[in-house]
Amino acid sequence: MSDADLNRASALFLLSELLSEPLPTEERSDYILSILDKIIPDPNYMEYIYYSDDFVNKDGIFDYEGLIKKCFDDYEPNIIAL
Repeated sequence: MSDADLNRASALFLLSELLSEPLPTEERSDYILSILDKIIPDPNYMEYIYYSDDFVNKDGIFDYEGLIKKCFDDYEPNIIAL
């Protein structure tokens, strides 16, 4: 398994823990977010979770796979040539 595959699998697991009922403690949430900050390439992932309905289906269920795809496959970093 490549590092990228491991990061994707870890992110999927941690996101499901972060957003599942019962919600994790504040300490656990902070820990999960600190790991996600390191392994998810798209720095806007928290906006997709908390400020967007793009990844919530009609039944109100969060689409973890869709978020992972957006953050890993669709993300293109802004590279500024100097």
